[in-house]
Amino acid sequence: MNSTSDTSMDSKELLPVDKFTAVQVVILMICILVAMLEGFDILIISFTAPAIIQDWSVGPEKMGVVFSAGLLGMALGSMFLASIADIHGRRIVVTVCLLIAGITTFVVLYATNIDQLIILRFIAGLALGTLLSALPTLTGEFSPAKYRNVMIATLLAGTSLGTVLGGLITSAVISEFGWKAIFAGAGLLTMLTGALFYIVVPESLAFIAKRRPDVAPELINRSLRFMGHPPLDNLPDMTATKVESAKLASLLTPARKFTTLLAWSAFFFSYCTIYFLTSWLPKILVDSGMSQEQGIQGTVILTLGATIGAVVLAWLSRRWKLNVVAATAFIAGAVLMAFFGLQVSELSNISTISLWMMLFAIGVLVLGAFNNLYAIALAVYPAQVRSTGLGWCIGIGRVGAVISPAVAGVLIAWDVSMSQIVLYFAIPAAVAAICTRLIRVREMA
Repeated sequence: MNSTSDTSMDSKELLPVDKFTAVQVVILMICILVAMLEGFDILIISFTAPAIIQDWSVGPEKMGVVFSAGLLGMALGSMFLASIADIHGRRIVVTVCLLIAGITTFVVLYATNIDQLIILRFIAGLALGTLLSALPTLTGEFSPAKYRNVMIATLLAGTSLGTVLGGLITSAVISEFGWKAIFAGAGLLTMLTGALFYIVVPESLAFIAKRRPDVAPELINRSLRFMGHPPLDNLPDMTATKVESAKLASLLTPARKFTTLLAWSAFFFSYCTIYFLTSWLPKILVDSGMSQEQGIQGTVILTLGATIGAVVLAWLSRRWKLNVVAATAFIAGAVLMAFFGLQVSELSNISTISLWMMLFAIGVLVLGAFNNLYAIALAVYPAQVRSTGLGWCIGIGRVGAVISPAVAGVLIAWDVSMSQIVLYFAIPAAVAAICTRLIRVREMA
């Protein structure tokens, strides 16, 4: 591939491998903003659940259906709708998903019963699940190759940051304005961001080259000029590649089947560990003698570790292969979880600072490694099936997210000690490490 003046281009890349322009930075910042809103929208029902239960006199079984509706929608959206981004484009899918999620979140303002809320959260979940598959794909394809893993990890860190900020905002304003105002504000902001995204962010160059080769030279060079890069003299050989169908069968061809199954397993087992931690950590801490506030603080510390760990581990991938870095982090995190499990019955004898440091390290290692699985999954598949591939990874993973907290609840009901349960859920992190290490990662193009 040739460009008119830039020598930092790579034969597999449509963008300079080590250069950001100001417009490119703006595009990536908008993607991170979308991720932050996505993180808030995903857990907005959790933040407002106590107020909804009190306002509508809802029983826990009905509220559980609301939670499940959103999770089910996200899983189905990731698995069965993500392929739309590989067929019609990342830009339009992200925009439409933001608008749908924004509208269904805003309309909660007019909901009058729990059944309406269930329907709205299911539809929002479909949009958010599809968005989760398309947004990292687009972010990776707009990032310089040298910093791609870091940018994808930063995007996922933005999702965690959005969750934390959303929780803080909700706790600060819900008592004065009510829980419906939280949905209305989040929905309106999400819709406005969708409009901004469509106006500013062009279509992915990799998608254009693979799916629209007949008009690719004109569209790609127009986007390159918009971003401040020199136009290309000619397109790379990738445009001559046979067009693939964005279907599940494309992920399970003989050449990809083993890698796909490894990726699915890595997502499934890591989701099992992570959703156990995020769901039950407050109870573990409170049962050990801590206050409710400290239980929440411990979960925030864990999430903060995830935010920082995602970027740090991605940065290390500039020196070592990302799957090796992530697998090592998973193993180290599993060992630290096991140590934490052995200390559960004696947490009252551990200083708060030491405990926070342990939880922070678990967040850095286990949750940070998980966030980098997205970049690994994106590198496994070519542009024509990239969102489809990531979508199925996320969807399969979310099955683990649904199962693991329920399994933990059953074990608690059977009087299994929390120390043993923590040890049990360190095992999936170790399995995720093995699967991640065996994945063959190639350069994304």
